[in-house]
Amino acid sequence: MKSKNVLLLIILALCWGPSFFFIKIILEEVPTFMLVNCRLGIAAIILIIIVKCQGKRLLTWIHLWKQFLVMGISACALPFVLITYSETMIESSLAGIINGSSPIFTAILAHYFLESEKMNVKKIIGILLGFLGIISAFLPSLLEGQHANVLGIICVAIASISYAVGMVFSRKYLMALPNLIGPTYQLIMGSLVLLPFTFIIDKPFSIPFLSAKVIISLISLAVLGTVLAFVLYYAIVKKVGATYLSTSTLLFPFVSIFLGVIFLHETLHWNAYLGCFLIVLGLITANSLINFKDILGLFKMKKMQ
Repeated sequence: MKSKNVLLLIILALCWGPSFFFIKIILEEVPTFMLVNCRLGIAAIILIIIVKCQGKRLLTWIHLWKQFLVMGISACALPFVLITYSETMIESSLAGIINGSSPIFTAILAHYFLESEKMNVKKIIGILLGFLGIISAFLPSLLEGQHANVLGIICVAIASISYAVGMVFSRKYLMALPNLIGPTYQLIMGSLVLLPFTFIIDKPFSIPFLSAKVIISLISLAVLGTVLAFVLYYAIVKKVGATYLSTSTLLFPFVSIFLGVIFLHETLHWNAYLGCFLIVLGLITANSLINFKDILGLFKMKKMQ
């Protein structure tokens, strides 16, 4: 792996990972739909300005509005709302752990909809490990009757599936677009879809003026966790492929755990850490990031010596 590509992956993880942390802070004063709508709206405006400065014409691609609508819902509006709502019930660090399973669901959908990414033994084992990780995260809460925790975890799991739908759809239909056109349109569409929900359910005009802490967190979420993350995401996919990109997902849970535990004083039980380990191990296995034969070979060599 080239050092530049590794650096891009680390920067992407550092942009996306803190999103769960920022969401938790913003939820102290902003309801779910308004939070997500502001996030998408601010990010869309920034990307529109960037695209215009690059001399690209957005209206040239308006005929693909149906595809952009699908992406706006599956990759932005629905998962963002579900994750934000989940953090009213569970820790931000736990939301980050469960959301790290997105590539597991992507591998399943890719098998059926993408010719180049069929299932193999490693992917099947990785998927099973990922599912075990999700189960270990919510099973104790279910057995103890903590239904709010279970609902929160289920919301993040559904959001992860929605991300996977968006990932596979974008690979199949939108990879040929010029840089930033796809993400700009999906942010616009996602924001427009949520607009009526924001005004009808959250009634934003009745919300008091936000504190400086929340405003800074909201801007950080829009700029780092949305604009910069989307730009890097599409750049890495086009440059080195989706399998390589999935390695950055390994870092998301650790970033969210660090920020949640250190700065928000969240407490995670043993099952959450076990779930994180199994999900990460599943991602490593499914994407062949570690050659287990080479590892076994090292032990054999040691034995012969």
